[in-house]
Amino acid sequence: MRKIMLVLLGSVFLVACNEASDHEHSEEDSGHDHGQETDLSVDTTIWTNKLELFVEYPALVVGNTSRFAAHFTELADHQPIKKGSVTVSLVKGNKGIRHTVESPSSPGIFTPALQPSQAGTYNLIFEVNTPDLKERIDAGIVQVYESTEAAEHSLVNQSNTEPEISFLKEQAWKIDFQTTPVKRDTIYGVLELSGKWMSTPGTQRTLNAGSSGNVLYETPDMVEGIAVRKGQVLMRISGENMNVGSIETEIRKAKAEFEQAKSTYNRKKELYELEVVPAAEFEEVEKRYEVAQANYQQMLKNYGANGVVIRAPFNGYIKHISVENGDFANAGQPLVIIGSELNNMIKATAPPEKSNLIAQTKKIWLMENGKTLSEKGKVISIGRTVTEDNPLLPVFIEVSAPINVVEGSLAEVHIAYTSGEKGMVIPKTALLENFGAYKVIVQTGGESFEMRPVKIGVFNGDYVNVIQGLKEGEMVVSKGVYQVKMASMAGSAPAHGHAH
Repeated sequence: MRKIMLVLLGSVFLVACNEASDHEHSEEDSGHDHGQETDLSVDTTIWTNKLELFVEYPALVVGNTSRFAAHFTELADHQPIKKGSVTVSLVKGNKGIRHTVESPSSPGIFTPALQPSQAGTYNLIFEVNTPDLKERIDAGIVQVYESTEAAEHSLVNQSNTEPEISFLKEQAWKIDFQTTPVKRDTIYGVLELSGKWMSTPGTQRTLNAGSSGNVLYETPDMVEGIAVRKGQVLMRISGENMNVGSIETEIRKAKAEFEQAKSTYNRKKELYELEVVPAAEFEEVEKRYEVAQANYQQMLKNYGANGVVIRAPFNGYIKHISVENGDFANAGQPLVIIGSELNNMIKATAPPEKSNLIAQTKKIWLMENGKTLSEKGKVISIGRTVTEDNPLLPVFIEVSAPINVVEGSLAEVHIAYTSGEKGMVIPKTALLENFGAYKVIVQTGGESFEMRPVKIGVFNGDYVNVIQGLKEGEMVVSKGVYQVKMASMAGSAPAHGHAH
């Protein structure tokens, strides 16, 4: 379990990191109905892999009740825990005191209380039990003071530095907010290319006139760009000027070819199963049979008394229309081109000197308006010829899944071409840019933040390499950055010890 712990005495940050230990301990009456709370406060912030715990409580004094305001945030969506119980314990050796609350006093905030009876150092432990998770969080060693005076004497000697930015949990929970730890990851060298989306070969079909005649539109508003469904009747070649006898002859001819191909197929199949005919010969016969069958069925479906029907071969859109409604078309003349609405190929361009780097591609990020698409890319071909008029090499990139994008629209591709070295990375959404200078907002405590300048390196998809300014494990704001920035410009910060 990754654990980063910030313990604040007053407003002083003390860093500690301790592993939780399981002790069998006795339970004493915590005496929540008597004693007083001191005004001296202690703050602790701990991150685990799943939770953030930010807890505020009065300094622990013998005989006084300290009520904890424990803020629990689920890191996956940075939302408060709204159901479940929380137990807080003070443990020394195999003895201690504990108190459990069965529900939050308000979303995300649990308020158990403890009244210690002996001074000394203890382990402070929180146990969270919700319908979705169970977690034990060791908040480290804490001091229980003999008296309020002893607590004051210890705490007043600490510096009283206010956080640069205060942003309350209640504010963060209401917006699209997220923090992300600085992590060490592989940094790739990146080559940025631009290109255009194009349809994959085979996802575009030109429909030709099956016979000579007048073209009649069957689809209302027959214009380029409209969506069509597989099997939808688009046009009809009028039978008025058609030779019906010729059509019937063509149908009979197709039927005869189909029946002959079928007979040959059945005979060869028996011989193939007896291993008399080689596989190559049988496969060729089978192919001719399938073509003849498809041709005959298509003629029966599309040819009739009202002419030849032109149907959409698949779901898509009308890419181009070659004839006007009512025009005469000769047999075999192109009528309309149907394209797929989904495209999964990019034709990019690159300088010839970069071809060796592209050949070493390790990873591809597809970008759209500065965001990384989830689909993966793969270089399938790099051109080998340039001309004076076209000095760039074409690079064809296949995308793992079709994308609903207009064919010919701009595509942005980032190609990682080296394995690279390990380095610090953060989400690029954490960056605040001002005239080429970058800053991030670092979370120094549960509700405490600071603006920090950073020096960045290369972008890798949704992440950016940080060369200077951050340490591994520090938490940066990756969503809601501008809201926290506005809070820093608002003037007076909200009171840190807010009531719950």
